[in-house]
Formats: sequence, C-alpha cells, structure tokens
Amino acid sequence: MSEYQSFYEMVKKWTINDYRTQKVKSEVIVDMLISDFIEEMVSYGVKNDNVRLIAKEFPIERISQAENEHQYASVDYLLSDMSNNVYLTELKTTTDSFDIVQLLNMLGVCKRDICELRNPLEYAVLDYGIQKRFNDRGTKKYLYTMKKMIDYCKLEQRDVSSFSDNKRSGDKQKIIAKKIIDDVFKKLESAKAKTKILYISLHKIEDKMENAQIPDGLQYKDFLLKPIILSDMIDDDDFIKKLSPEKQSAWKKTTDIIKDMLKPYSDWYNYI
Repeated sequence: MSEYQSFYEMVKKWTINDYRTQKVKSEVIVDMLISDFIEEMVSYGVKNDNVRLIAKEFPIERISQAENEHQYASVDYLLSDMSNNVYLTELKTTTDSFDIVQLLNMLGVCKRDICELRNPLEYAVLDYGIQKRFNDRGTKKYLYTMKKMIDYCKLEQRDVSSFSDNKRSGDKQKIIAKKIIDDVFKKLESAKAKTKILYISLHKIEDKMENAQIPDGLQYKDFLLKPIILSDMIDDDDFIKKLSPEKQSAWKKTTDIIKDMLKPYSDWYNYI
C-alpha cells in the first residue's frame, strides 16, 4: 500500500468512526468533506456557473431579536454569483435536524434589503470583535474569514498583515476589515442581488420541508430553492463532468467515505 493510500485509509477510518460516535457533530465532519466542492455543488444545484463562496458560518439576525440585541444566528455557507443572487445555504446531515426557527431566521433575511445582511458581520468583526475583544481567538477567526473573503470573491488585494499583529493595532485592523466588507457588499448592492435559501442534505428532506409548520400567510416558497441531496450526487455524471480532472479524482475518494456514512444502522456492527 502506498504512503498516500495508507494515509487516506486512516482518514477514512476515523472519519467514519467519528461520524458514528456520540457527541461528535456529524455536520462538521460532512462539511469538512464537501467544502472543497461547495461552489460546484451549489452552481450545479441552482444552474448558475458563477457561484462563489463568500464565507462559512456567516452571522445573520434572529427573528426574535430586539433592536439593541446582538445575539446572532448563522448560516453554514453564504454564496453568491456576485450579481443576481445570494444563497443562504444550510447543511443537514439528518432529516430530524430541519429546524423551523432556523428557516424563519433565514426568511427574515430574505425579506430585508441586501444591505442589511452586512450588519451582523460588521458588528461581530468590528464592534464586538476588534473593539471589545481585541486579539481574542474568536476575533482572530473572524479576521481569518475576512482574509479568505478576498480570495473567495476575487476582491482587490488588501494588506492584512495587521490581522496577525498581537499588539494594539485595532484601528488599522478595523479599517482593513471594513474595506473588505465594503468590497463584497458594493458588488451585491449595486446588482440588487436577491437572497434565496438553499439546503444541502445528506438524505432526502423534501417531505420535512413540505410538512414544515410555517405560520399562515408567510410566503416562504418564493425564497426556498430545491434542496441539493448528496446521496443523489454521488454518481451524478453531469455533476462530475463539471469538476476539474483533479477534483473528479478527489470527489471519488470523498464519495467513498460518504457512501459509508449512508449505510443503514444495521451495517454499523458488521466486523470486517
């Protein structure tokens, strides 16, 4: 067995082990596996080849939040074609994890102007992060997200060297982070992008979505897109053709692991 294959088998074994282990969040495991393909998956699902990842774990306002509160929810991925549409994208690894409150939070975002999507991010990074918790590990993670946004969205390069500074350079960090946020939302606001909701699920969740107890009169289906079902995409030749040759090979290795995740409980206890 080659060194590469040996390493892959080790990663596969412990990924499946952790997926089946109590208290381990399966969503984090699946997210790690599919993140390298998230742009292609959403592009394929929404039939738009220009989709870009903006950020992961993007903060959004809660529907029950008072005006002076800052306890935000988040979406697993924020993606956009940087012109017409923004996709609030949620990953689901079990059918039971479909959450009505989470859907209502996203609907609240869809019904507002696109510029309001930036408010929770600015507060988390600039006000709560840099201003109040300078050099905190959580703040450093948000600043790392700012850096990645430059690459993801193909923005003008900014000097982010101050982000790594552990001395008191908060003012400079705020200026650079604000410029990055401005760069992203300048594109979205000028295009008057519309916000949509998209679920990516390991299993089929259409029934859960159809039976959701949504308050009367709330037109949520105008914003809710057809979900992307990972189990359907494993051997989808049309999707695979959209991937580069390098990613096609990686997708094959990734789906080998996902197939084990999809095995029924009765197969968990077989000795190999």
